[in-house]
Amino acid sequence: LHKNGYTSTSTVDQLHCGKCDRFLADRFVEGTCPFPACQYDDARGDQCDKCGQLVNAVELIKPRCKLCGSTPSIRASEHLFLDLDKLQPQLTEHLEKLWAGEHKWSSNSV
Repeated sequence: LHKNGYTSTSTVDQLHCGKCDRFLADRFVEGTCPFPACQYDDARGDQCDKCGQLVNAVELIKPRCKLCGSTPSIRASEHLFLDLDKLQPQLTEHLEKLWAGEHKWSSNSV
């Protein structure tokens, strides 16, 4: 994929726990919901279970590491991304062949 130009790299701000010495996936972060009307204390790094809003982990107020309880810091992290726009024509063609074959998928799967 990389050799054929279907990937790209980008720098993303992410929470890093110094005590655990690791970048934290959203599921390993909790804090206060950043939405003023909510302010729920146990919002997760991906959404708030009280107000239902999607949350970016770096926007949490008073974030904490779920593994050790310490306060993480924001650090830049380089990530590799698939360029789905470039892959879509080939993927669509491949899936249409699969869907037309003898191993038909349910309409819900399609």
